[in-house]
Amino acid sequence: LVDEVVRSLQAWLSTKGSDVHFVLAVDECIKLKLENGSLECVRLVVSVLGRLTDKLRREGHKCLAIVSSLSSGPFATQSDRGVVRVTLPPPTPEDLIKFVAEALEQHIEQKKGKWAGAHLLAGAHWRSATFAVDLLAGRENLTVSDLSHSLAARLCSGMTPDQQADTRDYILLEYKTDKDRALARFPLAEMFIDQEGSVPPCVAWTLFAEPPEGCRTSPIHDFFSNSLSVSAYRQLELCGASFDRFKAQYHLPILPKKVPIIFPGGNHSFPCEEWFQGLHLASMASGTVDVSSIIQKGVFRMEGPQPGKIYRPSQKNHQHIDRAVVAQHADGQKCLVLYQDKVNGDLGKATKDLAAAAELAGIWMKDKGIKSVLCVAQVLDCRTSQIDGFAYPLIILTEHSRSLRRFYRGTFVGAVQYQRVRHITV
Repeated sequence: LVDEVVRSLQAWLSTKGSDVHFVLAVDECIKLKLENGSLECVRLVVSVLGRLTDKLRREGHKCLAIVSSLSSGPFATQSDRGVVRVTLPPPTPEDLIKFVAEALEQHIEQKKGKWAGAHLLAGAHWRSATFAVDLLAGRENLTVSDLSHSLAARLCSGMTPDQQADTRDYILLEYKTDKDRALARFPLAEMFIDQEGSVPPCVAWTLFAEPPEGCRTSPIHDFFSNSLSVSAYRQLELCGASFDRFKAQYHLPILPKKVPIIFPGGNHSFPCEEWFQGLHLASMASGTVDVSSIIQKGVFRMEGPQPGKIYRPSQKNHQHIDRAVVAQHADGQKCLVLYQDKVNGDLGKATKDLAAAAELAGIWMKDKGIKSVLCVAQVLDCRTSQIDGFAYPLIILTEHSRSLRRFYRGTFVGAVQYQRVRHITV
């Protein structure tokens, strides 16, 4: 085979001169896997490419063979000799969409809203980005739902039930642990993750389409739909609430591992970090409770917030918090979680608002089984980071510290990153 290929090139090479170089590419070589799971055909191809490269180099031509696969299994020769692995730096969704659009000769006007859907639903996954650009070419009005269904039809149509189950369970376990442990447990998900272990959002849209009992829509569908269909001002609040519902539906901890918690200095009686990591949310089918008038009057309802509900102000200009939920621990204790979803001014003032809400809650906390308060501030763009004297456990979500990625995880953080940019620039 090697000699035949080289001979077939000789006539063509003679007309081009000696300064001719080659790149030999075989894409998706995992498709050569036999029905019994054997990779022998794949390894044969890798071996032949190696011999062909060597032969062409001996003939005086530079030659590079590139083999790609969505699974790491095929990367070896017949003699089990390894190949040089190349890992590209992960692109941002925006850069990836731009690169793919240029490759497909599609002009992107950055201000056109339709391309935001590609950023949102393709993530940093190359195949999803290619499909998204192709779908959007020449189309002016595609909703997030339309684009998600179209992307999923292309990307998920070849998924077997076992692959769907593994990928779904991979997303849930990766949220609770990390990429390596989740992939070791659910290896069939490997073909549907990017370099950082994130599943394309459009795949998550498909795998988590089922709404929780008592609800009409899926929290994940709401999470991505809200990213484009609501005003920039309320976007982060609504998506944060949808993400809480998603965690409640699948019994995920309210905090993934490695999300740093800042504890107040001095002596305090707050639980340890491990206790907060063990908090879960009850089913949230009962919906949202408007707390606008309650907070503005300076008091909370005396019965206090209950598990299974999301408390947030409905008014655009509201005080103290964007959202509040009650999380539960296996030991039976409860924790009030207070959110500021869009701190883009003074972080010190934002944390004072969170502290004020916590103080208002203090009148019933101890009597209602609330053991502690946890405050979460998502920082967009702040003039100061001064938070001296804050008296409660605090999580600050920022881009540069990677705490935002740790909190939302790779599969979902792209949508939040898009929302943050939209909120700042709109």
